Amino acid sequence: MNIKAGKDLKVYINNCCFVFRWCPPGKIVLSRRQEKEYIRKVYSPEIIFTKGFWFGETPITLIQWENIMGYNLPNFGYTNDCFDFPISEINVKLAHDYISTLNEITYKNDVLNNQKFYIPNIGQWEYACRAHTNTKWFFGDDDSDLKHYAWYRCNSGDTKHPVRLLKPNAWGIYDLYGNVMEICYDLLPTDYTSAPKQLIDPLSNSQLEQVMYTRGGSYDDDIDDCLPARGRIVGIDNSFNEPVGLRLILL
Repeated sequence: MNIKAGKDLKVYINNCCFVFRWCPPGKIVLSRRQEKEYIRKVYSPEIIFTKGFWFGETPITLIQWENIMGYNLPNFGYTNDCFDFPISEINVKLAHDYISTLNEITYKNDVLNNQKFYIPNIGQWEYACRAHTNTKWFFGDDDSDLKHYAWYRCNSGDTKHPVRLLKPNAWGIYDLYGNVMEICYDLLPTDYTSAPKQLIDPLSNSQLEQVMYTRGGSYDDDIDDCLPARGRIVGIDNSFNEPVGLRLILL
């Protein structure tokens, strides 16, 4: 499939538009893990994607949640009822429920021609975020430029913001480093001593799907917590107390 990197795809479901950006085949050396709850810096495999995938242009918004689920989430911290705000304060169960409901609707209406929505794993998320760059951030190495791409503690006013207000990466993907953290599947083994140094088209580690991880930082985070390798652990039914959102991929 010869598709230009960053090409957009619009999918209409329940009178709601979902926009995706194409991430072409390629490879990345995964950043060393730096979850806040514990540090795992010893394993940094090369990940090869032999097939491309569609990655959500933005995190899921309030209107995209409400149109699919039929109800809205508690909009803690929102300054108004703008439906272009990203959803927040979700947990693993809510993320799974949303994906399941969305795929059920698309299957019944034959919308996607056998494609399905998924939650990205940390490898897919970082690959889409970096967009074939090797610098500290996808825009370069200068921390002071982050304010042009992300809502974080320096510029957010301690609140979330509607999506697409700041600059995207080279593939047209917005709100990667801030606004809300994004829930992702893990794909790395718990035992690194015998782990492979190269992973090809990795899926999530099914043994760890009760516990997931975040990527991207949030409006309430300092600059170091917005780096691609930083994140938090999210449980199956944790309470609504963290700015955790959701972004989709399409395979």
